[in-house]
Amino acid sequence: MIVSEARMEIYAEIAAGICEEMGNRLRRAADSPNIKTRRDYSCALLIETEHGLEVAAQAAHIPVHLGSIDTAVAACRALEPDEREILILNDPFAGGTHLPDITLAARAKAGLWLAVRAHHADVGGLHPGSMAGTREIAEEGFRIAPTRFSNSLLEEFARRSRNPRERRADLQAQTAALHAGFERLEALEKRNHPLDEMLKAILETQARRFETAFTRLPDQSVSVEDFLEDGEEILPVGLRLTLRNGRFTFTFSPTPPTKNSNLNAPFSVTRSAILYVLQSAFGDARFPTTAAARFLTIEAEPGTLFHATFPAAVAGGNVETSQRAVDLALQAFGKILPNRFPACSQGTMNNLTIGTDTWAYYETIGGGAGGAPEGPGASAIQSHMTNTLNTPAEELAACYPLRLVRNEIRRGSGGRGRHRGGDGLIREIEVREECTAGLVATRRRTAPPGAAGGESGLPGRDILIRFDGSEEPFRETAHLRPGDRIRIETPGGGGWGR
Repeated sequence: MIVSEARMEIYAEIAAGICEEMGNRLRRAADSPNIKTRRDYSCALLIETEHGLEVAAQAAHIPVHLGSIDTAVAACRALEPDEREILILNDPFAGGTHLPDITLAARAKAGLWLAVRAHHADVGGLHPGSMAGTREIAEEGFRIAPTRFSNSLLEEFARRSRNPRERRADLQAQTAALHAGFERLEALEKRNHPLDEMLKAILETQARRFETAFTRLPDQSVSVEDFLEDGEEILPVGLRLTLRNGRFTFTFSPTPPTKNSNLNAPFSVTRSAILYVLQSAFGDARFPTTAAARFLTIEAEPGTLFHATFPAAVAGGNVETSQRAVDLALQAFGKILPNRFPACSQGTMNNLTIGTDTWAYYETIGGGAGGAPEGPGASAIQSHMTNTLNTPAEELAACYPLRLVRNEIRRGSGGRGRHRGGDGLIREIEVREECTAGLVATRRRTAPPGAAGGESGLPGRDILIRFDGSEEPFRETAHLRPGDRIRIETPGGGGWGR
């Protein structure tokens, strides 16, 4: 179906509006600050085409969610559900990302699917927040293979997680979001809008744009290397990018799975990172789809860092290794198109968790964005695979026994260059009761690289300040007492140009 540019924009607005309304209902109905305030969730419309199940429309939510949500819905589709029957999963080895990301999906009508993914503040892992300190998937929480959603499953999930009331409310809010999508689709049908044709037209138009952009690039192959911190060990990671006849092949080095952390990335996460880079660099922001996957091959050996297999721990792979996959792809494209791509951003999400057996706080913390050919990088911002807000000081104190002590820009942490990298953040939190804290973060011993001769940004730094004023490094997990503080100093972005 070939349509005019003006009509295409109308179609895209209609489809995106459905996803936005789903997200709005989720946010209003949710109980946790992680969803209702930080907005750690994503909504999408998917359609079955000759190329498989493809994301045709999405709200502007979380890139690491949306580039992988089609794999989760495809796993659910195998159950052959009835129309509007709600399915659920979070299994990283069956289409999911990591266990806190719970996906609900439903077939709205033949060939058309709705999906809602939300990061839950806790799913019953080894430590509060279900992120830090794990070495295998069994320690990371309640794992749900693709299955039919039911009240009994909801109750089991709530019971096995910290703060059951909050978990129950957030999951029910996700079902409400799906129903918002049903209502919008039903209203469109009554007005005889050909939504199936709209979505396919959006995908075909975006695919043609990708094909045109890709075929203009000369055939070539480049290789790049970076690093990922596995506890005290620093792992070299590499990527070879090959372009032949308008098709990309991304080949990741067969880095062994991590032994000292949970940074193993499911293949869906690695794929999501690459789709994000292609969409950002070559796509049209008005039409965010997975159409680029039609021109893409990703090679990552099963059982390695970028293609985790059971029983690997993956909680950090979704948030940290995804960022390194983006860094590798940006550096590779920087060799092909040196005056178009930015330097690396902070390269981490700085995942902080704090809690007890009855409550759990989770937050990702912004840092510096990489400098670019167009200008300096932004400071104190979420970049690349994450797109969330912070938790305001007032809500932090109202919902948890926590107090925000400092929240300021980490001046001078961005890399120098013709266009300087953005500065990181300093975020310091005091605890008011005995609890456990966890941190999943990288770029502490290796710096975010600059580009085109720009300097690297400063690595991050994490400090425990005890109630008596003494300081010690904060690594992975720590037991805290009232008056203890955690200070997270996030990395700056790399500079661009000499």
